[in-house]
Amino acid sequence: MCPFLCLKEGFYETEKKILLTCTSLILLLPSVASAGNSDVPFYNGNETTILASDELQLKGKLLRSGSRYKPKEFEYKADIHFPAVYNGSFNWGNPRENLIHNEDQSEPYVRISNDGYINPSVVVGDRMVTEVERITNSIITDKYWGNSQFVLKYLIPHKITNQDSFESYGHFYWIRDIAYLSGGYAGAGSVNGVNRYNLWYVRTSKPEIKDFKATSGKKDVPVKFTFNGFEYVSKNKGYNDRDPNGTTVNPYQAAAGERNRVKWMLDITKDGETVYHQENYLRSTPQKDNQKPNEGDAGQFKSEELKWQPQMCGRYTAKIKVIDAVQRESNEKTVDFTINGNCGTEVTPNPDPGDDDDFKYKIDFSADRIEGETAREGKNIKTRIDVSRDNFKPERDQYRAKVNNNINKSQQEVNSSESERDSAQSSLSYCRRNPIHEVDAEGKDHYYDRDCSWEENKLDSAASKLDNARQKLEKEKNKIKKLDVLEEKYTNPETVVVLKHNGQQVALQKVRLTEGEKKTLNLDWQHKGKGTIQAEINPAGNRIDIEETTYKNNPIKTAIYEPSKEKAMCGVTSVKGVVETVSERVSKEDITGAMYYETLTGSIDNLAPSKLHSGYGFSYEVNGKYKNDWNANYPGVFAAAKAQYPFADEGLKSTQDLEKKELKDNTAKFLPKNMYLSEATGHVFDSKRPTKSLYWDGQEKIIDGGQKWYSPLKTKDGVYTFNVETAPAGINEMSLCLTEQVEIKGVAYDDFIKRRVFPDDPFPGGSGVGWNWVGKEELLHKLTDWYYMKTGK
Repeated sequence: MCPFLCLKEGFYETEKKILLTCTSLILLLPSVASAGNSDVPFYNGNETTILASDELQLKGKLLRSGSRYKPKEFEYKADIHFPAVYNGSFNWGNPRENLIHNEDQSEPYVRISNDGYINPSVVVGDRMVTEVERITNSIITDKYWGNSQFVLKYLIPHKITNQDSFESYGHFYWIRDIAYLSGGYAGAGSVNGVNRYNLWYVRTSKPEIKDFKATSGKKDVPVKFTFNGFEYVSKNKGYNDRDPNGTTVNPYQAAAGERNRVKWMLDITKDGETVYHQENYLRSTPQKDNQKPNEGDAGQFKSEELKWQPQMCGRYTAKIKVIDAVQRESNEKTVDFTINGNCGTEVTPNPDPGDDDDFKYKIDFSADRIEGETAREGKNIKTRIDVSRDNFKPERDQYRAKVNNNINKSQQEVNSSESERDSAQSSLSYCRRNPIHEVDAEGKDHYYDRDCSWEENKLDSAASKLDNARQKLEKEKNKIKKLDVLEEKYTNPETVVVLKHNGQQVALQKVRLTEGEKKTLNLDWQHKGKGTIQAEINPAGNRIDIEETTYKNNPIKTAIYEPSKEKAMCGVTSVKGVVETVSERVSKEDITGAMYYETLTGSIDNLAPSKLHSGYGFSYEVNGKYKNDWNANYPGVFAAAKAQYPFADEGLKSTQDLEKKELKDNTAKFLPKNMYLSEATGHVFDSKRPTKSLYWDGQEKIIDGGQKWYSPLKTKDGVYTFNVETAPAGINEMSLCLTEQVEIKGVAYDDFIKRRVFPDDPFPGGSGVGWNWVGKEELLHKLTDWYYMKTGK
């Protein structure tokens, strides 16, 4: 392809026309690298193509000379310039020494000149610039050997505009700035036969630590460290701070002006943890590095004896590295050493105040209440679980206020340190730009650089103080950032609550809680029978990614029951069972428990008569009452009852269902079923028309015997017990067996006494109304007129 063939090294002079043609072709190619450069117009001799750029520090009118209008005064080379590349240094007398590339075709630069070439009142000047878009991290790192983050942070973009119309052609970087901030330098001239564009730059190596030593010894003896090495940053090139006649101001003095300074960082670790850190500045002195002889500005640095007092015995590792003036990091050297002696009295050292961030975001979930419901195994139930999250915001607010106060103090320290640094920098700049002036005997002027080591040390001390202040400030700001991140992350985190029955998980529910919030959950599951249920919030194996202040209050448990189905012994009138258990937290470690019961009571009341002849009946009522301590409205009284009699007339069963007279939520009343008697024989039936009975001929008159139970005529004298069994009732399906007694003495015929009865006084002598005539006296009274045969009666 033409672009590569025409621009190769050593092309013959006779082919210059072809070279220019191919160069122009390159400009027309759709290359990202040259697209912005091509926006800058060429000077055509007209004022409308005059350029302006305040930041380039170039006096006079600015222009770009081109192939179409190229007065010889402008020393036109090409529309686009490509630099030669050197490693370590540039030899003005031998442009091939340290040469890596004659013309780096991937590095296009635009030449911006002033009118000094045609205007004697203006000092001639050129600036080689390229559009900012093409200077990327990889370009800085791979081509200029710089720290790309540092270079691009401080590199100044120069805006180029039209002087008349103010049209902007974009922002551009100056090759001298790029090389300077990368640790090298750039220049023009003295490359005839090497680079046709009269442009070159030098790149230098990263710093290198050559030696690092540490002493081993007793615990009571300080460990001593020494190290040395080389740095290779260019000095007094590009921007020269010692040139009192310099025409440009170094805008990078604060960032990269101390070219012979390195910052060293020492870290001591034990068992993988850093136990000591120190950093400071160190100056190098010019010294050739025999291992890198091409580095023309090599400077050797040597540390003074550094000391560190260990507080614990054991094996340590020390690491040292340096950063040069343009923030390039060196290799890391390590050395191991051992501390022994008096090793039984170690005390774990406390960190320096402010070194460690002692803040720990606190979070604490709690399971506060659990209820155990008595139910049949297999029944679907809901278990109530109360959970909560503690509120630590007041503590954090105090911490935030403390840190913000520290930030204000640290900012004041930074401001003070910056002023101190600026003052020291000003003193150093004055020292460097004001050499010692002497006039010899012949009247000749001589200038000698001053020894500015005192000013340098003062600046380094101020810079170190500023670094520490900034680190302290950044550390405090990071505390607030960390706090903000944590507060946002854990504002409403999601965790889970698990429910276990006898150790086996039966339910799980997700839950979100803000600080201070309480929630009641109802977990659905199938009752698994009697045992223990335990709820746990944020359980092991399913925890969020931050440790709680305590896990003691995460679980809570209680007993759980299934219906007891207790049948009370006959004669016992009350029975109770557990319906609910509750465990409730009263502190992070303490829980109280409670059990709630249901009680079922019953009685046989209003038994009459309790003494009777055989053949007679007795009446009674069965009363039931239910009480539930957990749910007062629960309808738990028995809904049925059955009597077991010791005797029964022929054709009747001795076990009889009682008739429900009254049934409310908590009370019940039952009576014996209504019985019927044969008027002729006195036989007892359980129906008004006992058509199926063998003891009724279908003709006998049946009379109402009332809600009583009758003893057969042949019942022997004695005391008889009858029982009433209630149907299972309540949550626990409990039942009662109530008992009562009647006494049989004599037979019904014993009551038939043959005597004269006066209707108007059937019970003379104050004997009282017999029990079987109570309420029926009127029947006798009505016979009075008939008895005395009164007229009309």
